[in-house]
Parts: sequence; structure tokens; C-alpha cells
Amino acid sequence: MPHILEGCPLHQSHGLFTQARDFVMIEPILAETIYVNNQRYSALDRLAERTIDGAEFDSSARDPPPRCHPGTRAEIITDAQEWLRVLDADKRILWLCGPVGVGKSAIVQSLAELQADSGERRIGATLFFSRTFQRNDPSRVWTTISFQLAEKEPRYLAYVQEQLHSNPKLLEKGMREQFRKLIAEPFGLREVIKPSQPLFIFLDGLDECKGENAQTEIVQLISEFVHTYPKAPLLWVIASRPEQHLKIAFQNEHVRKVLRKIYIPVDSNEACRDVERFLRAEFESIRRKYPYAIPRGLLQWPQECDFLALAHSARGLFVLASAVMRFIDDPFVGDPVSQLELMVSIDAKILSPSFIPYIPKS
Repeated sequence: MPHILEGCPLHQSHGLFTQARDFVMIEPILAETIYVNNQRYSALDRLAERTIDGAEFDSSARDPPPRCHPGTRAEIITDAQEWLRVLDADKRILWLCGPVGVGKSAIVQSLAELQADSGERRIGATLFFSRTFQRNDPSRVWTTISFQLAEKEPRYLAYVQEQLHSNPKLLEKGMREQFRKLIAEPFGLREVIKPSQPLFIFLDGLDECKGENAQTEIVQLISEFVHTYPKAPLLWVIASRPEQHLKIAFQNEHVRKVLRKIYIPVDSNEACRDVERFLRAEFESIRRKYPYAIPRGLLQWPQECDFLALAHSARGLFVLASAVMRFIDDPFVGDPVSQLELMVSIDAKILSPSFIPYIPKS
């Protein structure tokens, strides 16, 4: 029986395995490197150029990030963690929604940190939108997520390298085409990772992404993907304000079938209790920080009536409670007693222009 190579000229190989013998390759992962103008140019390099900088949950650009004060938001976090743990086969999207100031970003940050520390489930990517810091370009959403996924998953990186080699203009395509090639095809059709090893994608502040149409399209793309590939190893956590166009998008029949919704109210009993807990902890920290600023004859600081007035004004809004404490703890003033007196003397529910700098930015 003639050999399959009989009659074929043999050429000396100069590849990776020249003259190699007696070895076996098990599930090899080969990620090629593209050379442009004699410079090393990998898929990660190309993706990095198209990411939203500082959007990750552990980025130094967001340090210190907003996070839940210890012991607060326990019910909501427990509810969300249960969804993350159980992995409902039908509900592949978790929508955390609530008005401005209720602490959505802090909750998502805490969830991501808890998830990263637990080791039980893996974080695929995190994207914290911010209009203030211009982390809101919709054309870079899927490339940002793709970059983070490629950093963690060698098989996915090899897939992206293959796609960029065959279609160098892929990263310049529209959102739908990018999603199809960077998310739907690898995780839905090709299954570059096992369904038993799900990855979580966190998107916080979707309402701060530039353009209502883009926000709606992001919801549509994710829901279509989840509906088409119900066993795909990606689960989505999305946080936003309940803006009308987003409520309409999430109320779509196909979306509702795959959606788990957690609403975060403004002045719930839990929120008010948590704000009081936060305020007491912050005042205790200030007392330790300024031991000589509080008069010795002052047996209790702050007075309970003043404390309750501030807590009542905050009405469960962490953004307002945090701003109040930043004002009282202003290091450029260094006089928390006077700052508290000034704070109590005004209506804490109405923020004057001079008070705005104390509101934390996400």
C-alpha cells in the first residue's frame, strides 16, 4: 500500500516543531501573533486599543470605588447572590434597577468583589459606565468585554485571533456585528468554554451609556442571545435606572422570559436602617480622626436629635448620606462640629451649589 506522501517532495520544516518526535499534543491552543510593519501586534493589543479605559470593577481609575458599607444592603445582596449561586436555567439576565442615589453601583461593586473572592463562579467581564468620566462609548462595549474575556480564556483568545486575522476590520463594525462575532458565535455556536463553567458579565449604569438607542440595543442583543442560546455559558447582571425606554426594552415578551428583576426602592425600611448604620459608623470614624476637634464637655456628638434629622433627610438615599458625611468630614475645613451645625441648619434635602462637590462620582 503506497504511503500517503509517496511522490510528494519533502521540504525541510522551519516551524515550531522542527525535527520533533515522540510527543503528543493534547487539546493544543495556538494563538498566532500578527506582525504589522515588523512590530508585534496581538489580538489583545488590538482589543486594548478599543476598550473603555477604567471600566473594570478593580480598575485604579475607579479607586476607591463605591461599595456597600459592611452590613448594609444585606437583603438585596443576598437575593442577588442566590441568583448567582443557583444559576436558574431560564433566568439568564439579572436586572437591578432603582432611582438615582439608591446605591446600585455600590451593590454591583460589592457583588463583583464577593464573586471574585468566592472562587465559586468566575467573573468574565465588568463594565461600569460613567457619563461623568466619559466611560460611555457604545461602540466600545463589546470590545471592552471581549478584551477582558480574552485575558482570562485562552480558547477564546485563540478564537478572536482567528477572527481578526480573517477580518482585520472587525473591531470597526457596528454593535450588532461585533456582538455576533465576539459574543454570539464563540459562546453560542462554537462553545469555546464548557457550559458547566459559566462566566458572569456585569454591566453597571447602563442608563449612562451614550444614547438611548444604544442602551436599548444592548438589552436587545443580550436578550436575543440568551433566548437563542439558552445553554450558553454567559450570565448577565445589568444595573440601571428604570428609564422609560429601558423599562419598555425589559418588558419585551422575549426578555421577560429570561429576566430576573430586583427593584431597589428609595425609602424602604431596609434602606433607611442601612443609612442610619452607615451614618453612625461614619460619625464614629470622624470622632477617631478628630479627637481634639470635639469639645471635652460635649458628652455626646452628634446629638441624637441632630443625627436623626440627618437620617430622616437622607430617606434611604446613600448618595445623599455619603455627600453629607463628606461635607462634615471635609479635610480642608477640619472642623466637623461646625460643619455638622451648618449641615443641620440647612434643609439637607435641597443641595446648594456649594454642596455638589461632596456628592461622590461613580
